[in-house]
Amino acid sequence: MGLNMAINLNVHELLVMGDSDLLIRQDQGDWETRDIKLIPYRQCVEDLSKRFKSIEFRYIPRFHNELADALATLASMLPYLGNTHIDPLEIQIRDQHGYCNTIEAELDGEPWYRDIKQFLKTREYPEHANRNQKRTIRRLSNGFFLSGEILYEKTLDLNLLRCVDAKEAEMIMNEVNSGVCGPHMNGYVLAKEVCEQFKIEHHNSTPHRPKANGAVEAANKNIKKILRKMIQGSRQWYEKLPFALLGYRTTVRTSVGATPYLLVYGTEAVIPAEIEIPSSLSPNHC
Repeated sequence: MGLNMAINLNVHELLVMGDSDLLIRQDQGDWETRDIKLIPYRQCVEDLSKRFKSIEFRYIPRFHNELADALATLASMLPYLGNTHIDPLEIQIRDQHGYCNTIEAELDGEPWYRDIKQFLKTREYPEHANRNQKRTIRRLSNGFFLSGEILYEKTLDLNLLRCVDAKEAEMIMNEVNSGVCGPHMNGYVLAKEVCEQFKIEHHNSTPHRPKANGAVEAANKNIKKILRKMIQGSRQWYEKLPFALLGYRTTVRTSVGATPYLLVYGTEAVIPAEIEIPSSLSPNHC
């Protein structure tokens, strides 16, 4: 499209700058275009290039392509006056469609992989295949695996994909969309469909002993740590338990900045020793 625009503007000398090293090298003729889908585009560029007196393809890395960024934003930076007339730019649209990732119809009734399967099975080429077509078949056959009469395509992660013809593909699509797979339902929707089909009444039950958030277990763990520091052995732990509970309830938690006693009763706890010995908390709680 860009070359056509330059031709319509009567441009005779053109400098094409791009940030794709692959495309620039192919246009310069340094690299060979091997992709079958890109060969027609490469030929189109060659035909259009002959209509210029001189044309140069230059590779510009993305981080060096500041000129392209400036040209892209230049139009939006220029002030526009309402009485200024701008000639419209006419762009021709091609009648031919570009390549798409689609599967062509099998006009001859043979599957799309017939030549590859025949080459892997008998090492023979089609009857009217030229040199380039034979080379393409050899290259494509490296990515396939023949097991008996079934052809598989090898993926990069070493998996095998079953190759099917048009009839098998239609059957698979019908089964996936409207067969056992249905509308790709999850487990909950599938269970609901089964219950409706067999007239099963489903009710959400309540657990007999619902699980809490684990706060009780965390509190018991902390109390055990306090008791281990207060007693020497495993005896008489019950005598130190009230003191451990008092220390646990009156200790400030760093997460909330308050004690559990304050969160429950709305005031701080005062031990008897603080009543007899004045402290900063005593005047407020006596």
